Amino acid sequence: MKRFGLFVLLFSITSAAFGQVSSGVSIAPVAFGFSNSVVDLNGNVLIFDESFPLAVPGGAAAPTFLPPQTHVIVVAPDGTVTGNYYPGSFQILGVGQNGVYASVNTFTFATTSTGTIATPVFTRQIVVLHVGIGDLLPTTLPAITVGSNQDAKLSLAIGQGMPDTIALVSGNTFILPPILAGVTTSPVASTPHMVWLYTCDGLKFTPNQKNPISTAGE
Repeated sequence: MKRFGLFVLLFSITSAAFGQVSSGVSIAPVAFGFSNSVVDLNGNVLIFDESFPLAVPGGAAAPTFLPPQTHVIVVAPDGTVTGNYYPGSFQILGVGQNGVYASVNTFTFATTSTGTIATPVFTRQIVVLHVGIGDLLPTTLPAITVGSNQDAKLSLAIGQGMPDTIALVSGNTFILPPILAGVTTSPVASTPHMVWLYTCDGLKFTPNQKNPISTAGE
């Protein structure tokens, strides 16, 4: 929730910047950043440096909103340092047997033919960062898409070579029962949860053959 609030703040600043530029006021580029870190089960330190740059040129040039990006730095147990840049804002989900899992939030702006900025479009994914041979991360991370109403959970595998488990659980909607004379006559009903299960070996996510799984009847 705190990170969502920061997104809202960034959008507000961006909107203000566009408004001032249209009034002929030049605004210098602004960048916002966050850092976090974690250690995987092989002793690699992964550092996440996130940035939210705003590039607003002066004069008649159109302002440009640069999407958030994350610089992931890996410090290996032998002191070797490597890194890669990835689009989006990373939030660590947890450490699994086969890598570090993170929730990645990205957004894009659509513009009209007149240059009007539309509402941002959000996307969310769960990725795995598996430090491979030579302590290098792949340029493209294995990922699964997560819905806006889904809660992501991670279960670390027990035993070397076993896959980790990721569960995406949708929320439900409560249905109020009939009320007679101010007294509830039946239990509160709700729509079923939907669950998507995946396993991950660090290189790919494998979906459960029964996805999506409904809790209806329970």
